Amino acid sequence: MPPRFHSLTISDIERFDDFAVALRFAVPPDLADDYAFLPGQYLTLKTDIDGVETRRPYSICTAPGDAGIGVGIKRVDGGVFSSLAMTGFAVGDAVEVMTPQGRFTYDSNDPGTSADDHILLLAAGSGITPILSIASTALAASRSAQVTLVYGNRNTASIMFRDLVEDMKDRYLDRLRLVHVLSREARDVDVLNGRVDGAKITSLVDAGLISPASLSAAFLCGPDSM
Repeated sequence: MPPRFHSLTISDIERFDDFAVALRFAVPPDLADDYAFLPGQYLTLKTDIDGVETRRPYSICTAPGDAGIGVGIKRVDGGVFSSLAMTGFAVGDAVEVMTPQGRFTYDSNDPGTSADDHILLLAAGSGITPILSIASTALAASRSAQVTLVYGNRNTASIMFRDLVEDMKDRYLDRLRLVHVLSREARDVDVLNGRVDGAKITSLVDAGLISPASLSAAFLCGPDSM
């Protein structure tokens, strides 16, 4: 079925200070099949801004089976859509939302996926959005699957979905290794300072925080510089 827009109602809004927002949309039962998705996919939102039709794609941050479907939006300086999302949307508003798209996906039901998989997830900034969906899906799908999540940000205050990530770590203490890397806030351990790049990954491997030989898959999402 080709992708198409439907009018969905915002059911929840979570704001992250002045730098990001998460929107969750209610999906009517008759559209449930249309909005079925794989972790890692994205939605395109459409609205009129000052009389101009404006579209933007945003990664899905919720997991299949969650109530509704949600996206994370980071504020972009001068970005007309992100600015509207930060302050202009309210619960109950209707937004045109395209059905899910994208090939950056994780499928827990794929024949190549094992219950004992160990997945490496590398994210920076708002790149956590699809990675969050992948992590929660993989951990919930199997009691033996393991996830190593390396999450880079400027500082603690700028960590998008921080509470949700920490709650996930507490829920899966024995199967989720969470590594925060900060570029503008000093950490006690030097390897946790800086940016998530090739050199940093090498350092994390050397420190034993990433075990390449045990990995079955890896996903990366972040800015171009990453």
